[in-house]
Amino acid sequence: MEPSGFDDMGAHGGGHHSIGGDMQNLFISPQDPMFMLHHAMIDRIWGIWQQQDPPNRRNALNGTTIIYDPPDAPLVTLDTVMEFGVLDSTRKVGEVMHPMDYEYCYGYT
Repeated sequence: MEPSGFDDMGAHGGGHHSIGGDMQNLFISPQDPMFMLHHAMIDRIWGIWQQQDPPNRRNALNGTTIIYDPPDAPLVTLDTVMEFGVLDSTRKVGEVMHPMDYEYCYGYT
């Protein structure tokens, strides 16, 4: 899998831009009432996609650690560390790839 660029935003970025308004602004979009609904749907789509081929998709990654995936940026790996501030402790990407593992434990029907 190759990292995508700004012109290939996919369902996530495309959803932000299709909704429009504040959702098009990276820094203020979390204030838009549609933000959480949009991200819940993206998470649901991701879960459905993973369930279609768990051995090959459960830990599939695509992208870099820098927004818009510049070619010289380091790739995200299962060992990439994510910071959650006061919301949670530091986690590795690999710890949170499955919605039924770890402490979050949720599913979609």
